[in-house]
Amino acid sequence: MSATPEFDDDLLAAEQALRLLPPEEQATFAARLRDEPALRARLRDWESRFAPLAEDFPEVMPPASVKRQLMTEIGAPASRRSLMLWGWLAGGVVAVGITATFFVPDIINTLNNPAIPALPGFTPGMQASLMGAGDQLLVQVQYDTGTGEVRLVQMAGVQHATDRSMELWVIPAGQKPVSLGLMPEQRDAHMPMPDELRPMLAGATFAITDEPKGGAPDGVATGPVIAKGDMTSV
Repeated sequence: MSATPEFDDDLLAAEQALRLLPPEEQATFAARLRDEPALRARLRDWESRFAPLAEDFPEVMPPASVKRQLMTEIGAPASRRSLMLWGWLAGGVVAVGITATFFVPDIINTLNNPAIPALPGFTPGMQASLMGAGDQLLVQVQYDTGTGEVRLVQMAGVQHATDRSMELWVIPAGQKPVSLGLMPEQRDAHMPMPDELRPMLAGATFAITDEPKGGAPDGVATGPVIAKGDMTSV
């Protein structure tokens, strides 16, 4: 008997919850999440099932050799990944071994957070999840500590009136907000972080405000905060 589409989607959601999907499949999955509430529900269900596995385990950074081996394994064809996944779930290996040292901390950091495909040449060292009303993830901010590049991925889109502009701010701890300019129109965009702000990003807050067309007058925020989130290490 062949697998049903529902079974296939359930498998994809479980694989995504464990970060088993390769980048190209993550991109397709993320695109479907925006338009398919049922698929989003499946992903949340799997994430909620896996989340308790982390409660009794402290976060432990595995040796680089472990990660390399795991990345080699999850780069296997989809059919083999499926066998690996269901084998792990049936045997409880996820809870006892791999999940405790590598996958679970990543799962907990990305609950209710659709996949962000990897970007070649971009290695995020810090990130901030900008949450809007109802704790909805609107924008994921990633920062490459090596290159000083910031990546902005609009997860749910930032809605605004045509006569208004959305402006991005960074607020270093104990300091005033600094404008990073208007939010890009592209869903996935990146920009350089000013040199003088780079040493102050750890623990900083990122925010998006609703401003007059063209941005905040005199570089001072005037509108309501649409979304915000604190920068943390990845």
